[in-house]
Amino acid sequence: EDDSDENDELYASANATFQQSDARSSRNVSQDTPEQRRINTSANQQTRSHSQLRQKLPKEKETTSCQFLLQMLLMLLTAGIAVFYIGYYPSEPTKMNSIYDKISFYSDIMDLGEKYKVKDTSILQVRTGVATIFEKQDTGSFIFAYNSKSNSFNPTLFNSFVEDLAATASRFLRNDSDNLYAVVDTVKLKMQTEKEFMNKYEEAVARTGVMLVKDVDNVPSEIAMAFHYYCDEYSPLVRRSAIFFTLNLAKCSNNSDPKSTHEYIEKCLAKKWSNVGEDRIGPLLTRVVNIVVDVTSVI
Repeated sequence: EDDSDENDELYASANATFQQSDARSSRNVSQDTPEQRRINTSANQQTRSHSQLRQKLPKEKETTSCQFLLQMLLMLLTAGIAVFYIGYYPSEPTKMNSIYDKISFYSDIMDLGEKYKVKDTSILQVRTGVATIFEKQDTGSFIFAYNSKSNSFNPTLFNSFVEDLAATASRFLRNDSDNLYAVVDTVKLKMQTEKEFMNKYEEAVARTGVMLVKDVDNVPSEIAMAFHYYCDEYSPLVRRSAIFFTLNLAKCSNNSDPKSTHEYIEKCLAKKWSNVGEDRIGPLLTRVVNIVVDVTSVI
């Protein structure tokens, strides 16, 4: 019993001490001044604010990362568009530098004259004629006369000369070195009418600016009138175009003694195209036999 009584006394003492401590704590809180309570409230609010800020930080970091990625994508897209534009749409100075102008054309034509040893007067005829076509936006015809029976005639050299001239004229008239001139091989002609001939070559002449008709004397009368429209200076089938013909004088049998090569060629073609008709042969020859480049004594 003595031990039991002693334990009861110890429990009662401890309980009394706890109650006294709790009472003192309550009294301290109730005794705080208004200023102390305001400070405590502010401190609690700052604590809650810091807690909320820590919760928001990951979201703000995520938003910033997304914005950075979007900015990078926009920059790459802008750079790609710029590269595409520069590649496919060169600046005006670049375009200007690519123009094959009259000075370059003149120089190249004269170089061809020296290369093939053709007289300056003949080369000047071609140079002036093509330049006039370009300026007037019309058309013009050139007949390159050769003689296959001449001892000095070199067919390979002659063909190379005419083809180089045609290519140079085409580049000048269209400012494009990629498109070659249109070639008419008269030996292989299969058209039966002038309309068929016009339709077959019109697009090619419009694209290249030059038609090269080899050995025009082989062209039959049924097709010859097509040249009336191709070589019409005032109302050509294709504007800004040059029509080059070659003619072998050895195939022309004229007993008369013409005063010039020009007249000789007119008589030769008039005989070849006798079926054209008297009312139409004159205007046709006027258009076809325009500028005659005589290389019989050279090539």
